[in-house]
Amino acid sequence: MRIKTQERGIMKLNVLEGQTTDVGTQLVTTVIKVKDLVGNYAVDVFDHEKGRAGGKGGYQRKANQSRIKKLSKLLAESKVTIPTAILGNIRKPLEKVIKFDSSGRSIVNLSSPIMIIDGQHRVASFAEVYNNPDFYGIDQKKFGEIKLFISLLWNASLQEEINQFYVVNSNAKSIPVGNRQELEAYIGSGDDLISELVDLTWELDKTEEWKGKIKFPNSNSGLIPNSGIVSSLKTVFTDSNLKKISFKEKLDLISAVWIGVKEVLPGCFKNPEKYTLQKGIGVNTIHGLIPDIFADILTSNGMTFDKKSIQDPFDSNVWKKYLKPLAKYEDNDQTGEANTVVGEEFWRVGKTGGAGQYSSGQGRSVLLKIFQNEILGS
Repeated sequence: MRIKTQERGIMKLNVLEGQTTDVGTQLVTTVIKVKDLVGNYAVDVFDHEKGRAGGKGGYQRKANQSRIKKLSKLLAESKVTIPTAILGNIRKPLEKVIKFDSSGRSIVNLSSPIMIIDGQHRVASFAEVYNNPDFYGIDQKKFGEIKLFISLLWNASLQEEINQFYVVNSNAKSIPVGNRQELEAYIGSGDDLISELVDLTWELDKTEEWKGKIKFPNSNSGLIPNSGIVSSLKTVFTDSNLKKISFKEKLDLISAVWIGVKEVLPGCFKNPEKYTLQKGIGVNTIHGLIPDIFADILTSNGMTFDKKSIQDPFDSNVWKKYLKPLAKYEDNDQTGEANTVVGEEFWRVGKTGGAGQYSSGQGRSVLLKIFQNEILGS
């Protein structure tokens, strides 16, 4: 189904000659002002009630309104530019064949809308801001003069249009989670808590317990991706008792926890690659214990915490006391011979350890419940 803004009259564009596709379709490149584009584009969105893709049913994915709103805000605040070209098609050009001069330039006339193949969220975001200047607090005239790069297929068939959409989007590789979180933390466009936790992983990497053990984006070393630590800590710091503590308190708390863990299970830190304690299952389990233990500390302190409290939640000795049962925890290894593993042995990598049998999502929940019972008796 075609979705488009209001159409305008004939629009003139200065274009540069580009390559031709494998089926002979001409490709041109140009720049177009926002004010001209927002009134002259369309998106052929797939609608199963209209038929199959390639017929009357369209082919494009439905626009993600949340994504449009987020990008619109960034555009309005001038926090982002769009350097990459939009890709479109002119389905019904006035000139079927473009005549270029010796330098590969030409002026073409458009009367039909530009069918957006790639870049619908970018275009929709510019349109959203341009059409709502008061809401976004922008100068509409100035914003409308922004020039955008756009590459245009000239009179491509619907099949070729769909082929281009498929090739561009099926081969695009999304940004890895860790890279994306790092970028969002830098430009301030992501979840505030996630960005804060990304910063926290950098500080954690400076501690004795974690130095060189966090695998940052594009690094080949480390035991656990920084995104894995961020994910596990998000659950911790969305807890009602912990969500309002400062960044420094977050860092002090996590540092105290891992110092306590090291005191209880020191062997796991001597050759950490041979144990799962500082890998996914271990990190998620240890961090999963924090909210309930912290609540127990609060209860013992009369629901307050500071340096004068009976139990200081930022003191590693307090966490050492709570986590002592981990040193004596017994379970079976994974050899199938019902061999008992105790304390540090439980966290060994491979079949001679026991933690691996809890590696699934459900298994991690089970292990967390076991340790909660061992530590808090509930």
